[in-house]
Amino acid sequence: TFACSLDGAAFAACASPHEATDLAVGDHRVRVRATDAAANTDPTPAVFGWTVQEPPDTAPPSAPSALTATKVGPTRVQLTWTASTDDRGVAAYAVFRNGKRLDPLVAGDKTGFVDDTAKPGKTYTYAVKARDAAGNVSDPSGPIEVTTPRPPDTKAPSVPGGLAATAVSTSAIDLTWTAARDDTGVTGYVLSRNGEQIAALDTATTYR
Repeated sequence: TFACSLDGAAFAACASPHEATDLAVGDHRVRVRATDAAANTDPTPAVFGWTVQEPPDTAPPSAPSALTATKVGPTRVQLTWTASTDDRGVAAYAVFRNGKRLDPLVAGDKTGFVDDTAKPGKTYTYAVKARDAAGNVSDPSGPIEVTTPRPPDTKAPSVPGGLAATAVSTSAIDLTWTAARDDTGVTGYVLSRNGEQIAALDTATTYR
């Protein structure tokens, strides 16, 4: 007869072939000893060892949720989100802006990212995906749209040039000038005569 011991447990009667089921992932060892009809037991049981491998991970993490822009500046957008879940743990998050991934990746135990490559006065769409150690990638979070503000405009336009006056009658004068320049655009002109304002114009460069 035979007796078997699995992973150090007490010997119990067994037969060949012997099947062990519901084994945990990891190393295992079984010892087998024989006993003859006279009840003599083998003092050196046979030993067999093997390793149960973890099955392949094919399940992606859940999608990150509640993506929010917590702080928005002219060149900086701070994002936070609610963590994804995964049966074996989230390894990293990838942040996407207008469909393109931003570097660096975010560690799996973090739920925030700062985009410091934004430009003033631009609208961006952000989303986040989670990835596990096996490379499985989640669906994207719900997208959010963020518009960065422009910095305060403290620079005055250039002085209009080439001011010219042409008398067209005893009571009318045509004025022309060269357009001023400004980094954010000229929105209008103020016309003065003898130090007093006589007109507020749009972007036209002529006046009668």
